[in-house]
Amino acid sequence: MLVGSKILPESSGASIKDQPSTGAKINFENEWNEPITTEYATPVARYQYKKGPNSVTSTAPINMIAVNTSSEEVLSPLIDRGWVTQPKEYIRFAVDRETGQYIRPTSTAAETYYGTSGRLHVRCWELEGIVSIQAHEDTGARPKHRVASYNRGHVTLEKIYAATGWTVLPDIINLANSQADHDGTATVLKTDYTK
Repeated sequence: MLVGSKILPESSGASIKDQPSTGAKINFENEWNEPITTEYATPVARYQYKKGPNSVTSTAPINMIAVNTSSEEVLSPLIDRGWVTQPKEYIRFAVDRETGQYIRPTSTAAETYYGTSGRLHVRCWELEGIVSIQAHEDTGARPKHRVASYNRGHVTLEKIYAATGWTVLPDIINLANSQADHDGTATVLKTDYTK
């Protein structure tokens, strides 16, 4: 099935919709129809950050969010595919708008622990009942680890979640955080997943 520029599986109970389901707790059309341009506008994080000795710098855009779920549920389909939790990774943060603090991810997962020859990698932050997700594809760990693609990471994750029975709403929220091959929008996931 082609949705926008993304190819998603036709089978395996995939659920791709152009509009959010009526069971969603967030009214996307009325509440977030304008671009989200600050970390304090909504519970959705816009970026992940790294802390330096005298500054905090954004390092990667949030490109997926999950509603009506937990970070544990978000990781469950990945763990079922053999992903590891607590992989070797750089420490990153997101802004908690309620406290104004930079907080570590609630959970993380990757295809492999080290990512020696590249891997898919996600970091999740649970904020006010929404899971903000930074998904990407890493390069190999040597000579220097980098992000190879945000787009390939989040498109692959869309396929995984759709194949597992989640509702996938591609590019529905404009986070105004375009960077490299990321277009500034976030895909929304809603769980229908049960083991």
